[in-house]
This record gives sequence, C-alpha cells and structure tokens, in this order.
Amino acid sequence: MASNISLQKKYRPEIDGLRAIAVLAVIINHFNPNLLPGGFLGVDIFFVISGYVITQSILSTKSKNFWKFVSFFYEKRIKRLLPALIIYILVASILICLFKEDASDQIKTGLLSLFGLSNIDLFWKSTDYFAESTSLNPFAHTWSLGVEAQFYFIYPILIWLIKLKSKTQKINRTLFVVLISLSLISIILNIQIYYRNSMAAYFLMPTRFWEISLGCLFFLEIRKKPYLNIDFSIYILSGIITCFFLPISAIPFSNFLIVFLTLFLLVSAKEGTKIYSVLTNKYIIHVGLLSYSLYLWHWGILSISKLTIGVHWWTIPIQSLLIFCCAFLSYEFIEKPFRRDGSFFSKWRSFISLTLFSSAIFSLYLPFKEKLYLGNTSLNNNENWPNIDNLVDSSCIEKEDQNTKKKSICIYQNKNNVRTMFFMGDSHTLTLLEGALDISKTTFSNLDYVELIFPPEEIFLKELKKEDIMILTIRYPYYFIKNWYETYPDYMGMEDKYFDIWVDKLERIIKIVAKKNIKIILSTPTPEFKDAIEKKCNGQIDQWFNRLSKKNCSLNIAYFNSINGKYFKINKKLQQLSSNYDNLYLFDALENLCTNSICNFVSNNKNLYRDDDHISNYAAKYIYAPAMIKFLQEQKILN
Repeated sequence: MASNISLQKKYRPEIDGLRAIAVLAVIINHFNPNLLPGGFLGVDIFFVISGYVITQSILSTKSKNFWKFVSFFYEKRIKRLLPALIIYILVASILICLFKEDASDQIKTGLLSLFGLSNIDLFWKSTDYFAESTSLNPFAHTWSLGVEAQFYFIYPILIWLIKLKSKTQKINRTLFVVLISLSLISIILNIQIYYRNSMAAYFLMPTRFWEISLGCLFFLEIRKKPYLNIDFSIYILSGIITCFFLPISAIPFSNFLIVFLTLFLLVSAKEGTKIYSVLTNKYIIHVGLLSYSLYLWHWGILSISKLTIGVHWWTIPIQSLLIFCCAFLSYEFIEKPFRRDGSFFSKWRSFISLTLFSSAIFSLYLPFKEKLYLGNTSLNNNENWPNIDNLVDSSCIEKEDQNTKKKSICIYQNKNNVRTMFFMGDSHTLTLLEGALDISKTTFSNLDYVELIFPPEEIFLKELKKEDIMILTIRYPYYFIKNWYETYPDYMGMEDKYFDIWVDKLERIIKIVAKKNIKIILSTPTPEFKDAIEKKCNGQIDQWFNRLSKKNCSLNIAYFNSINGKYFKINKKLQQLSSNYDNLYLFDALENLCTNSICNFVSNNKNLYRDDDHISNYAAKYIYAPAMIKFLQEQKILN
C-alpha cells in the first residue's frame, strides 16, 4: 500500500468482549428461542460495533486519490469477510445438497450473500425471519452481512464527497451532521415501515442504516474523550442482558434499547472497572475474535442438524463443540491468513482461490444440485396440492365463457344451476377443494373457489344470488395470533388490530348478504403442528438420516380450545359473531379433525396433514367433507 496511507489505531479489547456476548446471545437464541427470546438482538450490537470500527479505519486512512482511498477500504472489508464466507457457503451448500433433494432456493440465497444481496432476496421471498421454516435455510443469517455490505458500499464514498466539499477542520463536523440527518430519516423509516411491513424493516439496509451510523457517530464524538467519568457499565451491561430476555413482540422498542445501551457501554466500560475486567478476560476476548466465524458456522450446523438428527438435549454438547471447532479452524486458517497477506503475489493467489471456490458454489446451484442427494427420492413425493385446472368440471366451460369477468373460479356446475357454494379463503381453502367438490355434488350445488384473506369486496357480492352459501376458511393463527410460530410479515406486531378490521369487514358483508338470504359459514382454525416444519412428525418423509428426529406430534385439543388455549380468543369472537347473526354459522373444524380430544397428525397410517398446517387430500375428502355435509343438514342450511 502506498506510503501516503497510514493506519494508527488503538485496540480496544473490551469491544471483542462485547462481540463475544453478542454472538453467544445469538447462538443461544438459535438453539432454543425460549431460553433467550431476544438473543437475536446480538446482531444489533454487531451493527453498532461495525459502525464504530469502520469509521476508525476510514478516518485513519490518509490518501488524496479517490480510487486508492475507497479501494483500500473495500480491500480490507473483502479480506475480512469474504474468504470465510465463501468457504462456509461452499461447505454448507454441499451439506444441504446431501440432505435436501432440491436445495436451489437455499443456495441462491448463499450465492447472493457473496454480493451483499441476501437480505434483499429474503425480503423479496416474504421470508419471516422468526418462522421455523427459515431455520432450514443455512444461509438465512447472512441477511445481516448484506445490510453491512450495502452500508460499506456507500459510506467511504459519502466520506470522500464530504472531504471534497468541506475544509479539513470541518470534515468531522460535516460528517456528523450528515450522519445524524440520515440516521433520523432511517429511524423514521424503520418505525413507519415496521407497522406496515415488519420484515422490510427487519431485512433492508435503509431501515437499519441508523444502527450502524450511530456507531460511526459515536466514534466521531468520543475520540478526544473516549470514556465517561462515572462508571455505569455494570447497570448498562445488566440492561443489555435484560434485553436478551425480551420477547419478539418488543420489537422495535428492543432494537432501539439495545443500540443505545451498547453505545453507553462502550463509553462507560473503561479500564479499571469491573465490567472492563470481565469483557477483557482472555477467554471472552478469544470468543470475540472468533465471533464472525461463530456467527457463520453456528446457523449452518443447526440448520443441517434440523434436516437430519434434530436438536435435542443430548445433541447440544456435540453441536456446540462442532460450532466452536469449525469457527476456530475458520479463524486460524482462513480469516487470519487472508488478513495478514498483503503482497502482490498473495493478492493474486487469494483472487484465484476465491474465484475457484465461488465457481464450485455455482456448480452446485446449476448442474450438480440434485446429484449429491443421499436420500431415497421415491420417499420425497409429497402429496400434490389440488390442481384447480384438473378439478374444474367441463360443465363450467360454458358458464365461464359467458361470464369472463367473474371474481370467482367455477369448479363444478350443477345442471339445475340452483345454489352456488363459494369456498373462500387462502391456501387453507385451496387444500379443501377435493373435499369441497364432493360436498357440492352431494348437495346438488354449484362450486366456485375464491382466493382471499379478508372477506370479499362488496363488488363481488353482485355475483351472488338468493340462497347461495359462502364458506370462509383461512389460517387465522398465522394472521391474527401474536407470537405464533409463524406470522404474516405484514401484520407482525399488529395482529389484534387487523383481526378487528377483519371482523368489522365481515360484519358489513353479513348484513349485506342477509338481504338475499345468503348464508355464511365460518370454519374455525384447524390444528397446527410446529414440529412438522422440520419434518419431525411420524408419517412425514422418513429418510435414513432423519429418523432420530422423528416424534409423535399428537396434541391434546385443549392446547387449542381451552380457556388458555392458543385459539381461544379467536374462537370466542367467532362464536359471538355467529350468535349475533341468523345467517352466520360456525363450523368447528377442530372438533371434527380431532378424535377423542386428541389432534393426530397421522391416523390409521394416513397423514391427516400435508405439512404443519394444511390438511391432506385424504382428510379433506374423508373427514372434512362428510363432517361439513352433516353440519349443513343438521343446521338446515340447505333448506
């Protein structure tokens, strides 16, 4: 590097100690979120530290040449992050190809992480970071690297522009004003977007910018006086640890709290304090030095474990040891050598090595992605979803030709064309369609399918005629229950509000259709099995490598419908609605799918569910359909 570039830094060992606390919190949370619900906030600590460290690095770089200035920074970031990331992605890609027949979607996330884009990919896929299914993608955690990479891209350019426009003595002041302004905009964006699309606020750089930039601002302010005179560090560290026990529902408050506590800890934990001695303990510092590799490898090892043997009390010591061994090897033989080497030959050797490894990852994504699978592919033939094109009866063709602007899809048309049953809802309605076809034929009714979440718009009601029936089935817990194991990203944190809006809209629809003597049937939530996401339930795909993770997933019905049950609040509201309106009926799907108060995933060697929350074609035809026909007859809805 040219002599006009100098680096004069003062190493702060307590920062590595803080990194250790952050990464351990993240790892514990990913092993078991119930142990440390807010452990994921360790990533927010990393963001603050990152801002502090890169500002220290950039401002100690003296160069009058733009390309040397930015290339020096980018080179350091690449050498710091990319080698370990490439090796991790290559190894994890091979492993997931061994145990997942088609891992192209996951590998795509890994490939995009090499370009700092995995956070955008995850957002684009409407990924819920806290959903169980996300833990099966060994590259989902690279979203945070994407946020940092995008920040790193613009930050040195921003500083260079400020240098061009400002006098030397005013550079820091101008940078401070610019960063504080951008941080305020980012905070406002974060708050505004979170309540509209929580995963956009979680994954995207503009809504995370403030966390890194506050670390930058912090460095600018404390260079002359890095510590407070009063020692509050023990209280601040206690506050940080308390944050790790806050529930997910505490977002975004918990994000703001952890960021500001981190800033205060950095300015409070000076040499001679008890917290400084804790943070600079040699073992804690060593964990801090391993933090990047620990962060990379822990998620992948847990993700592959969930695809194979699972995570149990007896596997945790083995998995923990494997995580630390992989992290140690990554740090000693990948991170450190690449950081140290600065010769021209070493740079070209590094470039060629990284290119070859990257090419290997691309080969897994393209020609070899399904060639490494160790399982029996014949066992992976999951039950097909009902295909609407295959279900549509020829009797519908003439009807559709005459009414091309219909909001619903005709499935079956009775020749007498008396009443129509409109099966309405999300994928929980789609999975019922084979049973719905049996219901319509048995009751001599037409059958139409309407895809929606909220009750239909009033314009749709013009399609309805006297004595039609609307059957509404959606996945209520996903949209309207706080802290459910999977949540609808757009409603996260506002589930109660959206349920109230949903109910209000339903009531308006009920009153409108009552004038036509149209009846509405609400189907209550069906049982859901969290463990089925990771294929843990008996009856799911049984490969040789996942047998140790199998279990009986049956649940007592009280888990859902008791006074403390998961569905109690929603079911109570639906019951109140049905008692208030003569044309509204409540079909208890839970009671009909659960036998003798037990909700089974498998019955008589038949899977009742295709996954964690959708009933199977078998259950739709042989349990749901007969129960609904009986319900229609007993309630005299067909009269």
